[in-house]
Amino acid sequence: MTLESIKRRLVYFCVNHILAGPHFFEVKRNLLCSIGHRLGDRTKVVGPLFCSGTLEVGDDCWLGRNLSVEGCGYVEIGDCCDIAPDVMFLTGGHLIGEKNRRAGQGETYRIRVGEGSWIGARSTVGRNVMIGEGCVIAACSCVMKDTPEDTLMGGVPAKEIRKL
Repeated sequence: MTLESIKRRLVYFCVNHILAGPHFFEVKRNLLCSIGHRLGDRTKVVGPLFCSGTLEVGDDCWLGRNLSVEGCGYVEIGDCCDIAPDVMFLTGGHLIGEKNRRAGQGETYRIRVGEGSWIGARSTVGRNVMIGEGCVIAACSCVMKDTPEDTLMGGVPAKEIRKL
């Protein structure tokens, strides 16, 4: 185990156990930045947080409890975004393989959330999705394709409910 991986584990332990909850925002932000994540000014992380990929968050954002970035890909969240509790970003997956093993070659994905957007609780955002600026993703939605800006999306799979 490398010194860098030990540092990463210690930071996640502090953020997820010792500092979890709606307080110590600046300390958590600085700790997460120290292990390679980019979190803008006034961005608040409630924690716990799980991230095996790369996370870049703009200024003045809210990252709710149990945010999860699954896979080794990349999530970019614009300024002034709100991410509710239990949101999952899927940044890794597999091609469909042969009959003897359907989970084939691994892939990594990039997800972008446009400025001013709000993602509701327990939503899932999938591979290579771009959520436009000013969008609202209803709670418990599964977003698997790009969303136009200023749109309310909801459902499984998420569909346009109305323009905002």
